[in-house]
Amino acid sequence: MSCSVCAGHDSHKCPCCGSGPGMKKCPECEDGMEYWSFNIYTRQFVKVTKIAYQILPFDEDDARYEGKVYCQGDVRKCRTCNGEGEVPEER
Repeated sequence: MSCSVCAGHDSHKCPCCGSGPGMKKCPECEDGMEYWSFNIYTRQFVKVTKIAYQILPFDEDDARYEGKVYCQGDVRKCRTCNGEGEVPEER
């Protein structure tokens, strides 16, 4: 017997008998977090990858000592996925 909502047509999209929404990696972040570098001269934040963040000097003093322009800034929870690292796939 088929579903009373979709009658067996496009059942994969049906809210009753279809599977739930799949999850995909969040396009806005890495592992649920956003990594920001801090420009010690312009005082602005720039979004960077996790690896780039880890390579940066710890603070402004370290950046000046090493002759660098950027240091580690903030690590924030992603607002798109709320720190989960995944968002539902759109159908």
